[in-house]
Amino acid sequence: MKKYNFSSTDSIVKQVIHNNICIHCGEDNQIILDAVALANWRNRELIQNVFPNLNYQQREIIQTGIHPECWEEMFPLK
Repeated sequence: MKKYNFSSTDSIVKQVIHNNICIHCGEDNQIILDAVALANWRNRELIQNVFPNLNYQQREIIQTGIHPECWEEMFPLK
């Protein structure tokens, strides 16, 4: 299982573990996120607005579970 910590280091912020599976390789992901931000995303806020500190690859892992390596295999550059 791949483990990621995309949450704030601020001890006041509540954290939650978000689990998903990569649709390409089937590997489980365990992602630690800010609980309020995750709730806002699940309530249909745009992921780039909810997690502005994350890059597009990190946001893709949250949304689909696809790792950057798997993305490269699925959509290779010519």
